[in-house]
Amino acid sequence: MTWGMLAGLAGLAVVDSTSVGTLAVPLWLMLRLGEPVRPVLVYLATLAGFYWLVGLALVFGLDHLEPVGAALASSTPVTWAQLALGVALFLAGLRLDRRRAGAASRPARWRNRVTGDAMPDRKAVGLALGAGVVEIASMLPYLAAIGLLSAGGVAPATASAILAGYAGLMIVPGLGALVALRCARGRAERALDRLRRFLESRGDQVLGWVLLVVGFSLTGDAVQRLELFD
Repeated sequence: MTWGMLAGLAGLAVVDSTSVGTLAVPLWLMLRLGEPVRPVLVYLATLAGFYWLVGLALVFGLDHLEPVGAALASSTPVTWAQLALGVALFLAGLRLDRRRAGAASRPARWRNRVTGDAMPDRKAVGLALGAGVVEIASMLPYLAAIGLLSAGGVAPATASAILAGYAGLMIVPGLGALVALRCARGRAERALDRLRRFLESRGDQVLGWVLLVVGFSLTGDAVQRLELFD
């Protein structure tokens, strides 16, 4: 593990910290709830823990799954399944990219599930887990960081600590926004609301582009291995 790799991982964590789940949803909680400190802290802690556990599972599972993956990669039925998945993801990306301005976004749908001026811990935990499950496949920086750790042959204890630091860095902007709101509520509310709306308005569009790229890559690789146009 070099300082350059650590700096790269930190940069990837900063990118992930501005996603809809890590920043836009916490901003909405801060602006929606009368007493936002506890729900936001529970939400952010749950989200960070979720990503840490997923990262551990992927890092320590990749080595064991490598022989299985090599065998599956040479299977023709699996390659056809990859082609179908790639086309499906590409079409889903087109649909999200062309979403009407008035269509409900993912954050809007999550907001509709929460009512009132207070949020119990169980709802904050559920919201965080839902956001994590929805976003994990589209968080390419996090997946890239996991790939770096796996390829670098990092010791288990070191990888665990690095992933914990990564997950912690991902929620720093959300914590900073919470501090700003508590210290200067009137001035901070307007700025945070503008930032929230900007992030929400770009959330589905960004995910659409991610799905387009991933779908195109999977489709192209499957077509090449099946030799459909040779």
